[in-house]
Amino acid sequence: MGGFILELQTFYKDWKLLFYSVNYSCVKLYIQSQQKSNLCSSCDMPSSLVHSRYWRVIQNITILSLQVFLHVRVRKFFCDHSARSQRIFTERFSDWWSPYARRPHRLTTFLQHLAFP
Repeated sequence: MGGFILELQTFYKDWKLLFYSVNYSCVKLYIQSQQKSNLCSSCDMPSSLVHSRYWRVIQNITILSLQVFLHVRVRKFFCDHSARSQRIFTERFSDWWSPYARRPHRLTTFLQHLAFP
């Protein structure tokens, strides 16, 4: 497991691998962001006041005919700067996937190339 963690952190420096499971059909990686704060989606001000956490499941690109699922531990933050009624926001990972998406941008792009050559 030591080599696997080293390689994951080499490519994804802002992520921490909590644990993983591998069986005959899939690989499940349980990860969380190591960023200390996140920008509010309403006012774009950083916040580090954590409200709660929950798990999201993202289907990633298949590796060696094994399905890969990212179980991402996502945080919700309080925003003290927002004048709007919405003061709790969920951290976003727009460089990887869109809000409410269940697969990363690169898998979506790959599937689009297959479907619409």
